[in-house]
Amino acid sequence: MTFTDLPKDDTVEELRSISEKLNSYYDNISDILKENILYLVKNNPEGNNQLMQCATDPNNGQHYLIFDSNDISEIHDSIIAHEFQHLVMRNNGFPFTTPVVETNQHRKISSAINNLLQHKQIYEFLTNKGYTAKCDYFKTNIETLKETIGFNGNNPLILSPIGSKIFMLLYADHYNIQKTISENFYDNNPIADFIHEHYYSIDRGAIRILNRMKERGCGTKEQQIDFLKDIVSQFSLIDIVNGHYIEGDNVISINFNDE
Repeated sequence: MTFTDLPKDDTVEELRSISEKLNSYYDNISDILKENILYLVKNNPEGNNQLMQCATDPNNGQHYLIFDSNDISEIHDSIIAHEFQHLVMRNNGFPFTTPVVETNQHRKISSAINNLLQHKQIYEFLTNKGYTAKCDYFKTNIETLKETIGFNGNNPLILSPIGSKIFMLLYADHYNIQKTISENFYDNNPIADFIHEHYYSIDRGAIRILNRMKERGCGTKEQQIDFLKDIVSQFSLIDIVNGHYIEGDNVISINFNDE
């Protein structure tokens, strides 16, 4: 996939015009972070104007917001705030991962860990600020979960060992988000019942992850670094992801071998 640079000032103005909430949100982002974000769009003629992602270069701390489509004026304000908030947290020293090797599965593992680390706080932030937490972005990811396991056809798929790890992290993240949004979301929920029946070890693994987050905390930078080390060790991911955090002008590598 290739990308095209978007003009920074014009892109920021277009984003700010989407909603007053987003305009106010941007005003409260630190000037240091604003200066360190570049805007890109995928060279994809079939891009989805409700999808975007963030990225951070572990070599120099450069942040990116990457749009799936040129039609950014249609994107939901909660999606934009969501991705901005990932970068706010990273810029404030919260950890993030990158794949050791740029393969599709390694990228998925890295992305799933990053989301699991920070989504609960981000969705709490979105809800408290009056954004629509159950936006199209989240619905799209639910559909991805269903497709991954064959839910829509009621035909459970066989997952590879690394596929099982990806799905366990995804499921833990989605369970955590929905508990943040609605305490009883997974009570008598068909997809939860399907996973419990056909992927019991994944279901239990996701619950263990969430229990560990609840018992030992995952709300501070230090707690998230400890949790990241636990995840990498527990699921043997040391050859799949690298860990980093930003401190001042530097990007610090996390040593997963210091336990």
